[in-house]
Amino acid sequence: MDLSNKTVALTGATGGIGLPLCKEIVKRKAKLILVDRNREKSLELRDNLLNEFPTAEISHITADLSDIKSVKEATQKLIGSNINYFIHNDTF
Repeated sequence: MDLSNKTVALTGATGGIGLPLCKEIVKRKAKLILVDRNREKSLELRDNLLNEFPTAEISHITADLSDIKSVKEATQKLIGSNINYFIHNDTF
């Protein structure tokens, strides 16, 4: 499935099945928004993905679900991002 001109927001990108999901999303040519609480890990992941997929469009939004202020800020950023798909990847 080609996801050109689509935007996918993904939570939990830096853990568990996050990396394979990210790779699949950018392979399908979607713009990817990494939504994670650990900014440094997320930016490192973005850089690693861009090394492998140099034409990918990848951005990051910090969101700590245990902090309501962080959630509100992230929500406002996501609202303005014209998201087509939102994947809540959480491990328990």
